[in-house]
Amino acid sequence: MRFRSVLQEFEAHFHPVEPGSNVRGKSEWKYYGDGTYRFKISLRDIPLPDNSEIDLWRDGHWMLRLPVKNNRAKVDLENDSASGIPVIKAGQVLQVKYAETVLAEGRYNAE
Repeated sequence: MRFRSVLQEFEAHFHPVEPGSNVRGKSEWKYYGDGTYRFKISLRDIPLPDNSEIDLWRDGHWMLRLPVKNNRAKVDLENDSASGIPVIKAGQVLQVKYAETVLAEGRYNAE
């Protein structure tokens, strides 16, 4: 494990939106003092079969598609150029969708 200073960090905790859904999880976005960026999402209790795909939408704009396995989905991206790392700001809402159904959402807050 390496220790780095975090210059900026935002975190969102997901809560269910669709009645009967139990989707939970969180997302983190960090910018480190060494110039690297990191974006993580971990979701659980997704009521979909394996190999289903969920979409992540930030403030109404599509961001990413993730496969579901064992009722979970996750992503962990990190690099030193921000290439492929979404830009996150405080107050933005991230939604987890399956087709047009919003399963869960969370709002980013500064940490």
